[in-house]
Amino acid sequence: MELLDAGTVEQVAQGVSRWSEKELMSTLQADAARLFPNISLAIGEGRVAALARLSTLVGMVCPGLHSIFGSLDISFDGPQTETVDFIVTDVDDHFRLISQSVAGSGIRGNIKAFARVPPVKQLSMAAVAGSVKRGEFAGSVALVAGGSRGLGALVARIVAAGGGRVIITYAVGLEEARTVQADICDAGARCELLQYDALSPNVMELIAELPAITHFYYFASPKISAKRSIDPFAPDLFNRFISFYVTGFQRLCCAISKPAGATLKVLYPSTIFLDDRPPDMTEYCMAKAAGEVLCDDLVRFTPNLLIARPRLPRMATDQTTSIIPVRTQSAIEVMLPIVRSLHRTLT
Repeated sequence: MELLDAGTVEQVAQGVSRWSEKELMSTLQADAARLFPNISLAIGEGRVAALARLSTLVGMVCPGLHSIFGSLDISFDGPQTETVDFIVTDVDDHFRLISQSVAGSGIRGNIKAFARVPPVKQLSMAAVAGSVKRGEFAGSVALVAGGSRGLGALVARIVAAGGGRVIITYAVGLEEARTVQADICDAGARCELLQYDALSPNVMELIAELPAITHFYYFASPKISAKRSIDPFAPDLFNRFISFYVTGFQRLCCAISKPAGATLKVLYPSTIFLDDRPPDMTEYCMAKAAGEVLCDDLVRFTPNLLIARPRLPRMATDQTTSIIPVRTQSAIEVMLPIVRSLHRTLT
């Protein structure tokens, strides 16, 4: 049972764990009767409350944080007590699948849940500094759109570790952005924060606050997840990807680029999925392909603009974690040569 933490292993060793407190179940039963009066009359508010508590069992107790409720097979059996007991009956490490039996408060049966891989934490400033040459990015002013997490946060640390001044944007993750900023500034480097939504048309408000940008890294992205539908194409999903990877990028890139100024060097991260074409990623691949065409034409028709658009391999990030283990490449080993190339050769 390698997936289970020490607390859960101890619970399983004891045989059965009782996890619903009397006071809480009493409150839940009152809420069930008020919110779901018809089904509460049909099966009893205790059973309704117990069903609702199964979500808490999965998300807060076992497997706990980052888990996904898979399925349940429940019968209405027994008295409506004030507690629900559970026991782990099986663990499939390959699929990270945990099976549990539950009984109490008038329900009895089995539930299955997947233990997701915890969110990926990118390397700290101290770890990045060990791979970056001191001062190799000095004199650069880099705007990192979507720099509060994932690859954006990693690139921000890379540039800052090399002596560059970094400005990262975030849409909603202020605390995450502050964490990245603190990590960079505590190492004696420069990092500033700006709130910016890639979907916002008010780009000039952002530009007014910026110094002269020498490098622009675009990591703004919606949540990427494979669709599960019988339809081969989802227009709404495609339009959402386009709004980030084409419209949002073009708007910000062109606003930063100044034809009469110095050359602006840009990184537009494309994807190896355009080569591999995994199933259920049609809309994502189409939007990234459109982004590549946009990059090429922006360079053709915009003076003093250079764009690198590498097709990045799958790396360990929050966007790529899955229940089933997949092969990923080291983010620092992939991104550091790209950043160096952008600073060294695109001059």
